[in-house]
Amino acid sequence: MTLLGRVHAKLGDLWWYTVLLFMAQRFGDAVNMVIGIWLVPKYVPMQELGAVLPLLSIVGIVGLPFAVVTTPLTRFLAIYSKSGELGKAKAMFRDAFVASAALLLVSFLIAAFALPFFFERLWIGKGSLGVLVVAVALLGTLSSIVNSAVQGLGKFDAAVAINAISAPFRLVTFVVLLPFRPLSAYFVGQAAQPGVTIAGGLWACRSLLRRTVRAVPYLREDGRKILCYTLPVLLWTVATTVAGNVDMMLVRHRLPAFDSAGYYVISRFSEVAAYFGSAFAFLLFPMASTCGSKDAKSLRLIRHAMFGCAASGALVAGLLAVGGEWLLSLTSVWRPYVGFSDEMALLALNGAVGIAVTCLVSFEMAQDRFGFLWYLVPLFAIKALLLLSISGCVFFGDLVPAGLRAAIDSINPNRLSFLVMTFLVFNVICAVLLAVDVFTVRSGQKPSEGE
Repeated sequence: MTLLGRVHAKLGDLWWYTVLLFMAQRFGDAVNMVIGIWLVPKYVPMQELGAVLPLLSIVGIVGLPFAVVTTPLTRFLAIYSKSGELGKAKAMFRDAFVASAALLLVSFLIAAFALPFFFERLWIGKGSLGVLVVAVALLGTLSSIVNSAVQGLGKFDAAVAINAISAPFRLVTFVVLLPFRPLSAYFVGQAAQPGVTIAGGLWACRSLLRRTVRAVPYLREDGRKILCYTLPVLLWTVATTVAGNVDMMLVRHRLPAFDSAGYYVISRFSEVAAYFGSAFAFLLFPMASTCGSKDAKSLRLIRHAMFGCAASGALVAGLLAVGGEWLLSLTSVWRPYVGFSDEMALLALNGAVGIAVTCLVSFEMAQDRFGFLWYLVPLFAIKALLLLSISGCVFFGDLVPAGLRAAIDSINPNRLSFLVMTFLVFNVICAVLLAVDVFTVRSGQKPSEGE
């Protein structure tokens, strides 16, 4: 066995591929950071800069019908691959593309009704952005389907290569187009990465697509299980997509233009805190899908993932807390937002907790447990309604009692620091509830030996 082989065997698949994927993603993120913290703020005017992330989140709404397909696809491809049922895997992969084509009309209808509403509240003109948003949503969905196949079939080496290759394509696109039509060019650049993912993923899955693998019908045998799994996934996808869009709309619509632009800049740095955890989240789902329910192996996977998220996130948040002001003062592009250095550290901590929540939810969904929906979905709704109400109190006029309005004014909810702290507190509550749920062995459930 080679030295690398021995290291792989010693670390195990989770840590080995997490490290490789982390390195590939960080190479890509280094390129993306040049785009996000330098090129975009340089060319996109401050009045439009705060609209970039909300516009990107709208892509999630347009692509919502497609997004429901990807999680069940990943889970059942992992199961079919583990059991050697490649015929079923091929048929399911094919049907995912057919379903996406059928859902395209639904996405167009969503775009036709929703985009004018969002564009008006983001204070931007329509132009060609509507077409670009739909195009990015479609490409992003197709790449998610291919990525789900790569993930579910355990083609982790290919995932590493795709992540390393896709970022330079984005960089070239942004460098060429941003100086001419900044906001539109941003979305054209966003399409470059999913394009590479589709091409690379199909190549990685060529063993599944070759003619020698005969598609085997799976719906008669597994259709009920797939449907019962997809319905709660649908509920979760809708809840998280709507909640994420509410957050981004509040940042753009309720904050001053300067604050929303500041959010964009500091979030480019703070998202580094979630980098290591995102690699764990990608690998955790297919690995946990093929483990026993809360057995020794699966619980070890989630413990390692949580440790990786906490340690890496706390480190980045600490560094930004100490050196954030110095960092933002380095260039004239970032210097106007030096006053948001404290919020940048808090946002980094929020990102780390958020990716920990993602890992815990992925673990539960991978093992076909959806009890978390009973408390997380109501929490999402409460947070959205609370923030929309108190930040828009002025729009309710005399309907709001004077004493309540004075109390709301005293905390000044329409400021960046308040929103960031609210996001963090909410994610911490979700993480604690999920951790208690995940690591509790209920009556009648016996963990495997080693626990």
